[in-house]
Amino acid sequence: MYQLAYLPTKPETCPFCVQHSGGNRCEGCGYAKTHGGRCDKDTSAFAQFIEAIYDLAGAIHSIQDEGENKGADPLDLDLAKKSLQESIYTSREATMRFISDISNDSTYELMETKARYIGEILQAMPLELMNSKDAKLAHLRSYEKLERYW
Repeated sequence: MYQLAYLPTKPETCPFCVQHSGGNRCEGCGYAKTHGGRCDKDTSAFAQFIEAIYDLAGAIHSIQDEGENKGADPLDLDLAKKSLQESIYTSREATMRFISDISNDSTYELMETKARYIGEILQAMPLELMNSKDAKLAHLRSYEKLERYW
């Protein structure tokens, strides 16, 4: 869940929002031009992606809070440890690539790099440790919405 909280999806990490800050913030925005309008509309690809991420975080949180995994087969602790280590390693590698890649990216390339990075982080999530159909479905929806994000 912590990975989701730090995805680069806030206006401060959007080169279009940074470039077009001020009173007429969305006029001339490249994202708006290429994605059919303002990103803050509920029907925008961005808003739908953010909603899918919130749903995913909620589904993961419900596993923890409501004990959705109760009655599930107990986890093999060695496999769980290995899965978490792989998830952390993969996430770190994706982050290092992201940091390296963004240094020379144009605005549009930066958005492509961000989308690729977000996808890699979603893929690195240890879903096999979550015995939750809701979390797995929310994960799939997030990934599908990401495809329209950029």
